[in-house]
Amino acid sequence: MRILSAPLLPLLVTFIPPHVTRAQTTSVVLPFRRTFSLSVSASPIILSLPAQNEPYWLSVALCGAILPYPRFFVSNESDVTLPGPGGVQGSQTGEELNLDEGLITYRAQMSSGGALAIWPSSGAGANWTIDVAAIQDDFPTHRRLSQLPLLGDTSATRALIFSPPFFTRETQEPIFPNYTFQDAIPSVPPIPSSAEPNTTLLLFPTANANATVWLTNSACALTSKLGGVMTTTATRTVYRDSSGWRRQWFVDGLSASTNYTAYVIENNAQVSGPSYLRTKSDSFPCPLAHSIPYCPEVSYAVPLPAPPGSATSYTDDNIPQDIKA
Repeated sequence: MRILSAPLLPLLVTFIPPHVTRAQTTSVVLPFRRTFSLSVSASPIILSLPAQNEPYWLSVALCGAILPYPRFFVSNESDVTLPGPGGVQGSQTGEELNLDEGLITYRAQMSSGGALAIWPSSGAGANWTIDVAAIQDDFPTHRRLSQLPLLGDTSATRALIFSPPFFTRETQEPIFPNYTFQDAIPSVPPIPSSAEPNTTLLLFPTANANATVWLTNSACALTSKLGGVMTTTATRTVYRDSSGWRRQWFVDGLSASTNYTAYVIENNAQVSGPSYLRTKSDSFPCPLAHSIPYCPEVSYAVPLPAPPGSATSYTDDNIPQDIKA
């Protein structure tokens, strides 16, 4: 009998397809979102997809860079209940879906139903965590947002960062002959509570990016890798400009003269970023000013002495009265 050399053994272990036993099926009812754990020795995860006259979005986010990645197969035929790779006992024909930096989005056309199967890959050193969603909407639940986080400014150890706008107020432009000027302090109606997403800022040294971030389209992967980088933050929702409402973060505890990368996560599913910023040197003297209602776009370093007391920035509460006047 021929004995395989040691370098070939891992390859053999990796590419032998699993034997299908006791596969569990989850029925999907729209809207659907659930997190699954898949071990290397488990049967595939099977989702029975609903029949719909109109197309809907299926999205999958891989929550960790455990190599080799699992494989994803979909079928839009009701009689194909276990799409999968060829040569595996029990699997049927299906379309393989490929991860794009940790994310799959698929426009499902399921007039008679279908199935999504997630197959483990042999040789992985840990379990995979997978976030799956299905929704009949204009956009998938998991996606990369087109707009980036916005930098206000930085000091040596602090930064002002804004999320992309998530709600825009409809405004009526004045027309001839009746021109009405805006008040000195703009009157902004409150944002509907249903319009404000759950937002999280992830900020980390850019030097660590290549070693830390692989699955940059996956919100859960970014959060699990990068959570807790910042030491102190203060957040508020602001109507900064005509683009609409944003989430504002005042970040403290950064390192001077350091490049940082920022991502914003919305609803634990949508990814905005990356945006890049650099803190000033230790000798930079100017504090940051922000949250001034009569100048909502002020979010930058100002040539003033250090803020009074224990304050770390200037806001409407402590900015000098002669500047207000």
